[in-house]
Order: sequence, then structure tokens, then C-alpha cells
Amino acid sequence: DTQGIIDAQTVQFDADPAMAELAELLPYQMNPVAVGLTVLDGHVLTIDIATLVDMEAVQAGGVMLPVAQPIDPAFTELLPADAQYVVLGTGIWSAYQSLLANLQMAMEAQGEDPEEMYGQLEMAGAVIEQMVGLDYEDDILAWMTGDFALYFSADLAFVDSIFEDPGALAAVEDFPLEFGFLVAATDGVAAQNVIAQLSDTLPALLEQNPSADVAISQETIAGSSVLVFTLPVEDATMGLDTVDFLLGANDEVFVLGTRGAVTAALDPQVDNLRNSPGVEAATPYLLDQPNSVWYVSTDGVGLLGEFVMLTLLGPSIGNIFDNIVTELEAGTPPPTMTPEEREQQDLEALQEMQMMRGQVQQFFSLIENLTISTSVHADGVSLARLTLSLAAE
Repeated sequence: DTQGIIDAQTVQFDADPAMAELAELLPYQMNPVAVGLTVLDGHVLTIDIATLVDMEAVQAGGVMLPVAQPIDPAFTELLPADAQYVVLGTGIWSAYQSLLANLQMAMEAQGEDPEEMYGQLEMAGAVIEQMVGLDYEDDILAWMTGDFALYFSADLAFVDSIFEDPGALAAVEDFPLEFGFLVAATDGVAAQNVIAQLSDTLPALLEQNPSADVAISQETIAGSSVLVFTLPVEDATMGLDTVDFLLGANDEVFVLGTRGAVTAALDPQVDNLRNSPGVEAATPYLLDQPNSVWYVSTDGVGLLGEFVMLTLLGPSIGNIFDNIVTELEAGTPPPTMTPEEREQQDLEALQEMQMMRGQVQQFFSLIENLTISTSVHADGVSLARLTLSLAAE
């Protein structure tokens, strides 16, 4: 009885007059939740969750909900085909406005003055504008009304080599991670103005702070101006000396990320995330016209398996490396164990790790992809779908 639980919680708040108004909205007079579980096409485990929010109660209470528009599938053409972890959504500007409005309502309900919050935001905005000549609301956030995407990928071959040979870090020539944050440029001129303004102001700021350990340069990718931030890699175990992060924009997209991510967004290829086999297989099982999508590819599932292995095998790996460090510091193995015994012990530990790793990999190889899609409607109906697709035998 969802409403019964909410009513009981509301009674507890009634003892505090300052919270009474806020308690009446908890959580927007939600009706009971419906949950369904099924298997689609014999291999896609699916969970559907539906809720109904009393929109009249929400509007009466002054709660501001973000404007949720359906995601444009074409936006995923700006992401590389091998993206492993992907989050898609819409309406950053609307979400920001809703957050401020609801924080103000909550503060007022608790007897606090929201003007202090707005004063701090205004002060922060003034500092940003003084430094880079941009109003963070009017010049940056206000045009972010369309789709956005956040994604992360790792080189599985690199991860695999770490388990096989810890010294592989020293042989790394390319940064083994890719990530990108993309926002649809609903106002291409405004988006590109951000890059132009930062190109003019950031080098001067860097000159005023010579101790800053970052170099800024400019490049052109597919005809678009790009800022390049070069940072040193201070980890002595890696073969890389520096790593680049880029910021760029054109008439379609504003993008921040690694070189591969920015290049894929500004110079989209025929082979992209939208037409990748994994996304084509997962799309039919998403909600119709979703407002947000979370997607984990086959390689992403495999990487989750590696994370699980690190969690399970962390102590064993730590012991082996401790042994190595101890021997290096002492110059000779501890007297309680001969070199042959120590070598045999480490070998047995590695064999056990590899066996456990194989078992975990075998389990995660059964999963083809994972998705979460959500859909929010103006009448208060909210839907969420979770899918786990099993790999074909």
C-alpha cells in the first residue's frame, strides 16, 4: 500500500509545522506502483515499472518538474560504435531550472531564506564571467535544451594484459580510456561562441598562473575549432607522459572528452553507435519514445566482470605485489621461505586467480547487453523498463 506508507510518513512530519507543507507533497501523492516481469523473445529478461503521479497535487504544491522530451535516436550517430557505457537524456536547462525552483520551495517550507542560495549563485556567476567572459546561464546552459549523452569505454585488451602482465602499464602508448560528454547544439552559434570565448580567455589565465600544470592549444577537427588541454601523467608506472582532453563544438553538437570522443562527435562516421550491432539488437526492447536511456554493451558487460574480479581477487593480487615489493626492498627473500618456495607460492596464487577469473568471465559472457529506459508523460504516468539480454548460444 504505497499511499498508506506515504500517509504514515506525512503524520510524522505534521509534528513540525515548518515541514507540514513539504510533507503534503511527499512524494507528489503517488498512487500504487505496478511492476511486471517477463521474458521477451525467449532471451530478454524484462522488468517494467509504472507509477502515476497526481499532477494536480504537484501543480498545487508549486513543484516544478523538468520538461522531458523524447530522445532523438539520430543523436547517437555522434558516438563511436564501440561505446560501452552510455547515458542518454534531454533538457539540461529545464532540469537546472526545476532544481532551483524546487530547492527554493524546500527551503521556504523549512523557514529558510532562498535569497542566500541565489546570492551565492550570482556571486559564482560573476566570478566565472570575470574570468572567461561568459554568463553560465545565458551563454552556456540556456541553449542546452536538447539531447545530451555521456559515455565511457575502456580498452579490454589493455585490461586483460594487466591481469597477465602488470608490467604492461609501462608499454602503454595510447590512453586506454575514452569518455565523452555531448550536448546537442540547439543554438550552434551560441555553442561555438563558448569555444571561441574560452580560446581567447583561458591562455591568458594560464599565463597569470604559471604554476598550473596544464598546456592549452588549439586545433581544427572537421573544420571546427577545438581547445586541447594537455595534462602530464604523473604515474611513473605508465608509459604515457601526457594525455589530452578536448573541447569543441559545431552547428550540431558541443562536446568535451578524450580525443577519440571529440573526433567522433565532430566528424561522425558511417559506423557509429546507432547502427552498431549491439544497439540495433537492444533498441526494439526499449520503451517507445524514451526520455532517457542507459545502455551497457557486450564489451561493457565484460568489463563489469573484470571489476567483479578485481573486487574478489583484490587481496590475492595485493599479497603477490606485497611479496614483490618486500623482496625488492630487502634485496633477498624473507628467511622463512626459500626463493623456490616463494616462486611456487606466487605461481599457485596466480593460477587460482586465473581460475576464478575464468569462472567470472564465463558467467558474464552469458549477457549480451543491459538497458534501462524511462518515459515520463504529461498526465503523470512514469514508466521504466530494465532489460537484460542473454547472449545467443
